[in-house]
Amino acid sequence: MGRMGTSSCSKMAIAAAAAASLLAAARAQAPAPAPLVRSGAHFVVHLHPGALPPPLAARLADEALAAAESAWAKTAEWLSLREQKPPVIHVHAEVAAYRAVEKQYGGGGVPIESLGRLEAQEAHVLMWPTLSAKALEIVGLPSPTSQAIVQRAAQLSAAQYAPAAVKDPWLAEVFGYGVLETIVNPDHKFGLEPAYDTRRSFYFQLLEERQPPLLKTMVLDYAVPKTRREHDDEEERKCTMAQMMATTGAGWAKKLLAKTTRKVTARVDTRFAAIESVLGTDWVKTESLFSKMGQNVRPVWKENLPMTTVRGNRLMMVGNDDHTASFHAVQLPKKGADYTLRGTFELQPCGDDSFRLQLDWDEKSMIGVFFLPGKFQVKRWAVGGDWEMLKEGNAPIVAKKPFEAAVEVGKTQIRVLVGGVEAGTWACGERGMHGRWLMAVNDCVVFIENLHIEYSTAKK
Repeated sequence: MGRMGTSSCSKMAIAAAAAASLLAAARAQAPAPAPLVRSGAHFVVHLHPGALPPPLAARLADEALAAAESAWAKTAEWLSLREQKPPVIHVHAEVAAYRAVEKQYGGGGVPIESLGRLEAQEAHVLMWPTLSAKALEIVGLPSPTSQAIVQRAAQLSAAQYAPAAVKDPWLAEVFGYGVLETIVNPDHKFGLEPAYDTRRSFYFQLLEERQPPLLKTMVLDYAVPKTRREHDDEEERKCTMAQMMATTGAGWAKKLLAKTTRKVTARVDTRFAAIESVLGTDWVKTESLFSKMGQNVRPVWKENLPMTTVRGNRLMMVGNDDHTASFHAVQLPKKGADYTLRGTFELQPCGDDSFRLQLDWDEKSMIGVFFLPGKFQVKRWAVGGDWEMLKEGNAPIVAKKPFEAAVEVGKTQIRVLVGGVEAGTWACGERGMHGRWLMAVNDCVVFIENLHIEYSTAKK
């Protein structure tokens, strides 16, 4: 009986495994959910929801259309448009589905999160970063996704207006950055949004290294980016080009996209003719203007991974289990000075329910001060390892309620304060504590207000 029972169980297990395999195969072959289509006055959005819950997908589809339509007012003003045939913008909730489209249409040298097909009058945007449904319920459409939709919408409109933009998409992409930044940061203020500051980080780095940026060299760079850093550098150059052109007056966009009266035979001729129609043919003067604009570049933050965005008077930040959302201060703490990192925060739980201020990153290790409901923690992280607990204590932190927090860094210890009251200390020993500092979060939403560094009068 025992043998028969064992044999019977084995057959049942094999049958169950086969059934599970067939079910998995059926699911893999099942058609993807139909896209949610939203039609506006000037754009059509197709949200490909993947596994998103239907009510959440419907909300995100509405927000995606609103983002696309928000590009129209400035686009129509700059190009004197009254109407257009609505282009289609596809928003993909699943990474695999978007990457398949990117592969189908060739993509670029490195994977990116959106692509425009100007002649076909469509764009594809990945919903990025990948967030849990619980996080998406709090934050809505992720800001990198929303901004990519605005850019692609503006580019598609520019392509309808100007055949030159189809011939050299760079022209439409410069125009798209002009539209985007008029929406997100029209006054060009640094320290308002980490993404804006980050788009000018190449400028700042060149100036720090005493290498004057040369616009003509940047414009002539047609190489396909081989790394993500090269791609991001190129995007930053388009962004600063749009800002510089906008200083010449409201007609800059029409001039950039207008059909050239000069005989052109190559893309380089098209691009130079477009640029010179806005900035003039005196490249010495143009390079001087570009250099002068660079002297005013004062980024406060540098975004490492999305996402952080402005919500009212606060920044909103969210990451996930696999990707730490973070931004760091461009300027290091002053050598030899005691300093305090201070801000007002609000935790919106959706996962691990904590955020952290990371101190003294020296390319090998750093100290993290974690804040979570009811407590604080001080941990150390080193390359190749995991967070190591150094100190833990109680703190009057309540989810969904704003609280002030500060980390005072002295010569021998750090003090953690919540609501102006000391929650605990940690002796930093021989660590200098003057390496780079940053704000970071994983699977949690945090709102941030007035995050800054203060210095005491005590100096070496």
